[in-house]
Amino acid sequence: MQSTIQNCRSLVLIFVLLAPFTVRAELLEAATAHWSPYAMQVEQRQLQGISVEILQEIIKRSNNEVMMQLHPTERLNQLFDDKQIDINFADSPVWNQQSKDPQYVFSESYTTVFEYIYFLEENYKEVNAPDDLSEKFVGVTRGYYYEDYEDFFNTGKIKKHEAYSNSNLIALLDKNRVDAAFFDDVLFNYLLKTEHFAKCKFKRGKRLSTAPLGLKLIIEKQYLLQGINNAIAEMKADGTIKDIVDKYIN
Repeated sequence: MQSTIQNCRSLVLIFVLLAPFTVRAELLEAATAHWSPYAMQVEQRQLQGISVEILQEIIKRSNNEVMMQLHPTERLNQLFDDKQIDINFADSPVWNQQSKDPQYVFSESYTTVFEYIYFLEENYKEVNAPDDLSEKFVGVTRGYYYEDYEDFFNTGKIKKHEAYSNSNLIALLDKNRVDAAFFDDVLFNYLLKTEHFAKCKFKRGKRLSTAPLGLKLIIEKQYLLQGINNAIAEMKADGTIKDIVDKYIN
């Protein structure tokens, strides 16, 4: 009996000594720019969106905690460079300049962003090169950049209209005020759903770009990658990511 009590006391002592060294949840500061339907601010400053929900699930599965915010793109990049945030949770390697000594690492992609040219069904045009849109009015969301088309826009060979919002842009296309418009496919389908446009009225054309979307971490947090990547792999395998995306577009 005495031996049993001593053994129990020894186990308790070991637990107490080791407790300070057990792995604890880490509180991470995460942010990205406003980007429908990936990251949006709703009532009472709450965040929602595809990337918001995916990050929340990644954090849960990797046993961490997170504080999320949205910032204008320029401020977001500055905060990240100054290491005041740990993660940009909706970024892509193709949107970052290559560096010999990068101060960040990327997770595995949790989804891929595809941009396309969209037309009204009745105005569809086969496009193989930018020149095929010569003399056409093309709508883009203000501030967006399309490398292969910028020279054509700047010279006026393709007439560019910059819409002040995504909702405005799809409305212009719907009313035949522009000949074509550039959208990523998830955003386009989200707008069809939320703005109540008939999908059959539009036709998707040439793909403009492909960007794998993931978490961009400051280099000091690269030790978190394995847990994050494991969570992303699990979420792809069990259909969690597909379910989150489908909720916003179907």
